[in-house]
Amino acid sequence: MRSPDSPQWQVAVMLDGKRWADRPTVSDRELTPQLLESMMGWPSVIRVWLPEWLNDPSGVIDRIVTAVESAQAAQEAEPQATEGPSSTSGPVLHEAMVGSETSSATAGEAPRVTVLPPGDATQPATVPGVPPAPDTVRVAAVAVDARPVSASDGSDLDRKPTPSPAEVPSRYVSAPTGTLGTREYLDTESAELHSVLRAATAEVVAIEGPIELSRLCSGVVRRFGLDRASAARRSLVENQVQQRILRTSLGTFVWPDGLDPDTWRGFRQPQADSKRPIDEIAPEEIINSAVYAVRTGHTDEESLVRQTLQQLGQGRLTDKAHRRVSSCIALAIERGRLTHGAAGFAAE
Repeated sequence: MRSPDSPQWQVAVMLDGKRWADRPTVSDRELTPQLLESMMGWPSVIRVWLPEWLNDPSGVIDRIVTAVESAQAAQEAEPQATEGPSSTSGPVLHEAMVGSETSSATAGEAPRVTVLPPGDATQPATVPGVPPAPDTVRVAAVAVDARPVSASDGSDLDRKPTPSPAEVPSRYVSAPTGTLGTREYLDTESAELHSVLRAATAEVVAIEGPIELSRLCSGVVRRFGLDRASAARRSLVENQVQQRILRTSLGTFVWPDGLDPDTWRGFRQPQADSKRPIDEIAPEEIINSAVYAVRTGHTDEESLVRQTLQQLGQGRLTDKAHRRVSSCIALAIERGRLTHGAAGFAAE
């Protein structure tokens, strides 16, 4: 997207439509789009999720308009700065006019936008009960094709059935937390509610999975204005993911489609605002981190435990964290992922 006065594209808007859902791996859906800013030079990238659009279309539009205005202000304040993607080069875009051929936005007036679903860039998205925006400007539905990437960016996290020969760290990404509805709506147990829950849980599992079951249930329920998930409400969420739950002595976790616990070799490093408690990290992920630590020279037990935790964003070596990592190391030995001898630990 861009301001009518801008000669270059300013804001990329990513949508979770059919083309997004059809991307075969979590890496394609979640990691590749992050390259828009770091490698493709977009000044700003905004992600719009379907539940957010359904519940607050005006808020979504305001957020996009604000991003365009900020980009325009930055462009005007720094005319000598390196230009971002132009409207005639750079990322491949599918551009469409929505409404009339000429925008009705006037100078000094915030432009109104209509968000297009990625599967159809020729018609504005419509939601029952939500009137379309009266004035429109050009909107670009951004398509980021899956491309071959190096092993260091986590592209092989969920490729199956053949695992990568080395564990691969990647960035941990948190799922959206926007409101899905009211607590009264959550209690209706209508067909519409189940559809919303199904989409919301699938989205969270695809982004954060493997995810601890209680974390999944609590996170979804909080999006309906509740601080705690009762047994009945927890069941509502659990019912959406029954086929993907893996229960072990080290916790119960929900796995994304296409991610095999037996062959996955990735682990995720959080940002400062997205740290997870150690008991909410799947034992398979802890094992992968431990094997990676051994491969990088941490072969004695104390060093191995500390490095494993550090790689997972755990800043403190508590008794609880030490016990959990030690249990996972024992499980790694049982599964043949690690061995232990006089010289210390060795990886498979």
